[in-house]
Parts: sequence; C-alpha cells; structure tokens
Amino acid sequence: RIFQLDEDEQRIYRGLREKYSKTLRRNELRETNIDFLVSGVVVSKTRNPTCLISNNFRILRSWGDILNLEKIPYRQLRFFLRRDFDAFEMVYFRKKI
Repeated sequence: RIFQLDEDEQRIYRGLREKYSKTLRRNELRETNIDFLVSGVVVSKTRNPTCLISNNFRILRSWGDILNLEKIPYRQLRFFLRRDFDAFEMVYFRKKI
C-alpha cells in the first residue's frame, strides 16, 4: 500500500533515521530499504499494526534490531517473507537479552 506520512510522522521518521543510523549502516541497507523499514516503524507507532513483506535479510535483521531497541511489540510491526506468489511466512521476533 502506498501512503503519505503527515507532518508529525515525518518528524518521527527523521528522528528514527538519525537515532538508528549506525544500526542501519551496519546492516548495509540501501536508501530505499531504509525508507521502507523506517516508514513501517513510524506507521506502526502512529496508526495501526503494520506488516512488512520482503525477502531482504538485511531489512529483516534491522527490523529485529529496531523492534528490540524501540520496544515495539512484534504484533504491532510484523515481518513476512514471501515464499511464493501467494505464499507468505511470518517471522517471529526473539527478544535480545
């Protein structure tokens, strides 16, 4: 789904990008992938539960890092891998201790 972040969400977006720049760089995400992930985090915090679908394991690793650091319940921001045209597998989050 294509969506537009409102003014408050854009502020949150900029703050999260700054806050997690090291994490996102460490996982070697490209600019479009950073935008995808951080936008998903923002929408999950400001709107409704959100789901990301990607087979990019760098995004998946960063998703887990941000869920842990932001203390977002994984039910609020779920991640799915696409296994086939219409087959998806939900990824379960494990908290880091």
